[in-house]
Amino acid sequence: MSEGFFSRLIKKVELVEKRKIAKIVDFSENAQSLPADEPENLSDEIVFDSSAMADPDEVQALMAKMKGDYEEELIIYEKLLSSSDPEVRARSQYGLAILYQNGHGVEVDLKRAFGLHLQAAATGYSLAQTSLANFYMHGLIGSSDIEQALHWYLRAAKKGEPDAMFAIANLYWNAKKYDEAAEWYKLAADQGDCKACYNFAILHLTGKVWPNNLDLAREYLNFGAELDDVNCAMALGIMYSKGDGVEVNHYEAIKYYGIAAKLGDAEGMYEFGSLCRGDSVKKNLSLAVNLITDSAEHGYAKAQSTIGKMYLDGTEVIQDYEMAVHWLTKAAAQNEETALYSLGYMAEYGNGVPVDFIEAHKWYNLACAQGLTDAQERRDELARRMSPTDIAAAQNRAREWAQENAV
Repeated sequence: MSEGFFSRLIKKVELVEKRKIAKIVDFSENAQSLPADEPENLSDEIVFDSSAMADPDEVQALMAKMKGDYEEELIIYEKLLSSSDPEVRARSQYGLAILYQNGHGVEVDLKRAFGLHLQAAATGYSLAQTSLANFYMHGLIGSSDIEQALHWYLRAAKKGEPDAMFAIANLYWNAKKYDEAAEWYKLAADQGDCKACYNFAILHLTGKVWPNNLDLAREYLNFGAELDDVNCAMALGIMYSKGDGVEVNHYEAIKYYGIAAKLGDAEGMYEFGSLCRGDSVKKNLSLAVNLITDSAEHGYAKAQSTIGKMYLDGTEVIQDYEMAVHWLTKAAAQNEETALYSLGYMAEYGNGVPVDFIEAHKWYNLACAQGLTDAQERRDELARRMSPTDIAAAQNRAREWAQENAV
């Protein structure tokens, strides 16, 4: 199994979660505070009917939200605060809280939002309970309070709220209690939470839980992919393409890359297109060029470099130096090493641009900085044909370019 692939997945997950819980200081010190039992004092909560939306005014409020008419939505929810139906009242408190929280139709007022979430949460409305927990978790109106956040997350999770389950799982992940995290991710995933499907699978694929179950991991990745989750689809695409934990199957890889591509994922477009260029599946150069170009237009550096090199070499497309420079320069701005090398090659040999050893040395030097050994050989060979003055000028250009295009 490719260690590099899964380590990248872990870093991606951990980066997302670090952003979500950025205001929480090292949670591992509080790991023992995670309660194992169900929350108490639920006797005063209403049993909400999730299918209920009988009040016509609530329907009007939802229609106003869909149209972006937040002022109308605000007016309706304010009116419904006096409803005799406690369920309608709680949903209206929650709806108003979201408006005040996001500043839709009204000035942002986090204290007002907090108060409304609290009122709705106290009656048992799980969406409000989860939002209230988020306020405590992120310290949106004061210091972060993990104990209160967990209290409300657990109350919402008891009602099957997947976002609350996912949040609890994240806390266990950050506390490095991976078995407990996996249990909560699975609960959320079973409620249709795509992010939880992905994280649950990663814990098994990376051996962070024991015994790890690769078949179960693939099952949940597939579940997430069927729900149009890009991360799940890409993980499966790479697994089948590289043979990570499964037999190599490029047709299965294309299936999952195709899901990611349809969802607008640039890497999925590129990987799909790359397979269509090769011999592992039925070759379709026209589709390959279209997909790689789409990926490049979405800003994916590897695709920009690839399509630029195709235009440079005249392979699979009509040779076009102007287009080559266009795409290679875009990729080079993201420090894509092959693009940097190709621009150096063009300047050294005058392919579509004037011969310029100083410019060529600059590009080769920049490619060297990205670890491309071929670039070092070309740069050193080129330097033997250059004066010390020209070499110094090339080095200055490289430094200036690197400063201007720091990624």
